Amino acid sequence: MKIPEEYLCKLNNFESETDFNKRREIGRKQKQNQFQFQCSICLNIYDNLWADEEAMKECEDNFGVEMANNADNYIVCDDCYKQIDPKKHPQQVIMAQNEHFIKRN
Repeated sequence: MKIPEEYLCKLNNFESETDFNKRREIGRKQKQNQFQFQCSICLNIYDNLWADEEAMKECEDNFGVEMANNADNYIVCDDCYKQIDPKKHPQQVIMAQNEHFIKRN
């Protein structure tokens, strides 16, 4: 699933961007092929079972077409997605959408 950066940053347990990017770079080096992805939260490597179109459609449904297509989107695994499901955190979704539109204008 794809999740916009602004939404992840609104969740209380999201670490600093610098630390996150360092850990993410280590994971990128561990991936075996283009059919795998690294979860942007737990940083584990998984086989990619979703088509990009399916992931983008879900992102659009959760955050709107504008934000899904123009934000920096991260990929998360199913287990992490269940913890940060946008339907469970509507206030953070609104805050992330507001931040995204302020950045764009």
